[in-house]
Amino acid sequence: MVFGQKKLFKERVGVIHFFIFWGFIVIAFGTLQIIAEGIHPGFTFPWAESYAFLFIKDLLSLIVLAGLLVIAYIRYVVRKTRLEPSAEAGIILGLIFFLILSEFFYSGFTYALDPTPASEGAFVATAIAGWVGGLSDSALELGRTILWWIHVVLLLAFLVYIPISKHMHLIMCRSTSGSAT
Repeated sequence: MVFGQKKLFKERVGVIHFFIFWGFIVIAFGTLQIIAEGIHPGFTFPWAESYAFLFIKDLLSLIVLAGLLVIAYIRYVVRKTRLEPSAEAGIILGLIFFLILSEFFYSGFTYALDPTPASEGAFVATAIAGWVGGLSDSALELGRTILWWIHVVLLLAFLVYIPISKHMHLIMCRSTSGSAT
């Protein structure tokens, strides 16, 4: 029920929820690397040096961003009955959205400072690296540090908010609500 999102596939938004769920799982491994880099500079998990992982992470991140926009549109513009336009859902959607953006930009600044052969797999972050690559190393390092803190604060806000929201089902063994994000 949880990993296959079986209950949600009964609805059209189930596919979107499936990609948001699995995308977020893969993205979490990227976040582990970011946290590790901040705590112990130079530390790298094996998957973080994998072209395939970085490509899949960026691809799923884009799919998740698109899914979040579609869900927000359905919830706040179309206003389907079951997907009521709550502030709580908006907070979760916003936190996930900005977590992904902060990861893209943190990685972009990181690759601008220190490109690796595998970093080419992270095509979005590499594009950002090209965009900011003209900045001085000190500006890139400052931007990278600020983005690390933004990412970590967003992650901590997400982790604190989840247990007090209806989205507790994101960390439970089974869904506590039938609603899509």
